[in-house]
Amino acid sequence: MPAKKERQDGERLQGPRVLIVMSESLTNLVSLTLQHGRYESKRSTDAAECRQLIRDWAPQLAFIDLDLYPNFVDVVKVSALMGRSRSWPSPGSATPP
Repeated sequence: MPAKKERQDGERLQGPRVLIVMSESLTNLVSLTLQHGRYESKRSTDAAECRQLIRDWAPQLAFIDLDLYPNFVDVVKVSALMGRSRSWPSPGSATPP
């Protein structure tokens, strides 16, 4: 994995964060391609873990395999919107906009 760049004050810079919701083999291909642009990527195919990643890691981009994980469009959309307001609904109470 390429070394992270550092600012003049020595603090490490992080690349753009990408959430990948795909099969493991496709994730490996996408992650390898993204590494060339210094992107950081994480994979999740679990809805609860996906919500947690969006809240805690705050990815700027999500790649979702719609053939395998179509419901994750709503998971990502609702989680991202709720993350902006910093208030999280209880499970089942959030409805997509």
